[in-house]
Amino acid sequence: TVVDSTATFGGGSTPGGQIPSAALRIEIDRSPDEIARFFQECEPSVVGTVKEGFFQIDFRTVLPEDEAPLADACAKLLSAD
Repeated sequence: TVVDSTATFGGGSTPGGQIPSAALRIEIDRSPDEIARFFQECEPSVVGTVKEGFFQIDFRTVLPEDEAPLADACAKLLSAD
């Protein structure tokens, strides 16, 4: 599910600044920690956060060249479920 999110950035003069974003929320019958471990073990690894009890991947962290590997990792996660 795609959800509204906020991306945090900054340092120096703008510590903790936030901008609106969107995130992919993984809603399956596995714990967020299990999902995080699964994605960390992928090649390349996928980094996300746990928010509101769900593992999420903020789209601001996904470069165009990362889209296909991310889609592959998501497909592997769903086929393993």
